[in-house]
Amino acid sequence: MRKLLFTAASLSFILFLLGCSGKKITTLEEQVAVENARNASLHAEIETVKSDLNRAESINQTLLEEVKAKEQAIAEQEEVISDLRFQNLELKAAKEEAITAQKAAKPSPKRETLSGNFQNDYDRGLQKFREKWYMEAAAIFKQLLRQNPNHQLADNSQYWLGECYYAMKQYENALAEFEKVFTFPGSNKADVAQLKIGLCWKQLGKYPEAREQLIRLLSSYPDSEYVSRARDILDQIP
Repeated sequence: MRKLLFTAASLSFILFLLGCSGKKITTLEEQVAVENARNASLHAEIETVKSDLNRAESINQTLLEEVKAKEQAIAEQEEVISDLRFQNLELKAAKEEAITAQKAAKPSPKRETLSGNFQNDYDRGLQKFREKWYMEAAAIFKQLLRQNPNHQLADNSQYWLGECYYAMKQYENALAEFEKVFTFPGSNKADVAQLKIGLCWKQLGKYPEAREQLIRLLSSYPDSEYVSRARDILDQIP
């Protein structure tokens, strides 16, 4: 009888343990299902983030391309503006020269005849300039540039042509001629021409332009002998 009771108790205990284990297994399975669901949700969120990131990168690439296109358009527009400004300067210079000639109470100077020796004619032009025969000097330098624009003194002739107009207070004309100095690669007159461009703008009352050009001299030609003078002029600009 005792043996039967023990066996029944043992069976009851085993059934109890099995019941507890079954509950634990069910609970664990439920937890696994919850974690799987959470994991699936996280995967879905990750895919959404990846999709958003890819979309953002695509938008960013499009924006970069638009920026590059606009920068290119701006550069082209600035080049057009520069060309138009140069053309405008030449037109104003021609007008200024005509007005000056009309106001002069003396006939136009006789045409200077060149000797055919560039150096000799160049020296004669400089001599005319030093004697303040500016129109005669300008005529010589113009002829030299027309006849031999590739001579080693052509850039100097171009510079002194600008100086002739500057001395006659024809600042628009002088500005146009000084800017042409930069069409001669490696000119030894580039730094002083840059200085004179700043001075022309100053004389015309265009102070922001004058300041910009003088600052360009300081940055482009830091070792120039004209740096100190450029700084002095910058201090004088309102």
